[in-house]
Amino acid sequence: MRNHASAAHPNQNDLTGLELVTFLQHCIREVINTPTDTVTAHTGRLLANIKKDLLNKAAVEAAAAFFDQLPPDRADTLANGLFGLYTDPDRIPFVADNVRLLWPRLWPFVREAARNSYGLRQARAAATAETSLATAARELIDLVDGTAYLSTEVRAVDMSEALDLLNDAHHGFNNFYSEAAPARRVLDLAGEKGDVPASVRDRYIHVLVDCFLGNGHGVSSAAELSYERMFSRFSSTDAGVALRLFIDPVYSSLLASSVGRKQWGRLLELLEPKLTRTTDRNLIAAIQAFTGNPDQLRVDTNIKSLASING
Repeated sequence: MRNHASAAHPNQNDLTGLELVTFLQHCIREVINTPTDTVTAHTGRLLANIKKDLLNKAAVEAAAAFFDQLPPDRADTLANGLFGLYTDPDRIPFVADNVRLLWPRLWPFVREAARNSYGLRQARAAATAETSLATAARELIDLVDGTAYLSTEVRAVDMSEALDLLNDAHHGFNNFYSEAAPARRVLDLAGEKGDVPASVRDRYIHVLVDCFLGNGHGVSSAAELSYERMFSRFSSTDAGVALRLFIDPVYSSLLASSVGRKQWGRLLELLEPKLTRTTDRNLIAAIQAFTGNPDQLRVDTNIKSLASING
């Protein structure tokens, strides 16, 4: 026997015949004869079946039922296996199809640490020009709306591009219909927590307010729910920034129309519960007490003074 862990302990021992027999008995009982546990056996069969043929609906449902019984560490292990199969550059198409069928069913049982690791692996692959791996990893992350687990840099680029598309749709032809899809994309990227990278957060707020106030002729009703959901995920700081946009002539001009006035009132309703700072609450109180048209808010001396206080 040898002990490779430390030179501080004896690493060679002489065994008598009886001791050798006893040692072998321990090996047989504790290692060789130990049965494979049920979870490991099921996991092994599932991974083998994924690589054998396209799974039918019954097989997918059976696998989903199995996921519900997995201990957290085993769910992570299985997810790592599926991730490896999907990102393998030599994968067979039906294997990728099988993983796509199973991945959303397994995802709810995967722990945060494992989820974050997939975002890091995607970012690392992109940084080292491993295009195939980066693309495949991103597909799995997108499949479960997991953009929150992407790196900050990747999310910032994605959000910037999505805001460009939304802004173009809003100011383009037929925006009442074309706005909905890019608005949902921005909503997906913002995530349940509204966690938008700092580098694009200010623009995110500006574009949302611009779109929500409409274009003077109307508002995209198909996109409006997405906007309201994003406003509901604003932080107190975000709400304070949005509240002050009436100072900008670009936004105040939108408040001259009946559509803009109606949307402005709704925006104040959405922002008010978010405001915690005294300066913000004083400002919204003054705005609500203003008796003129909202496009004139920016020229009111008292309101301008309150809006200039950001602390």
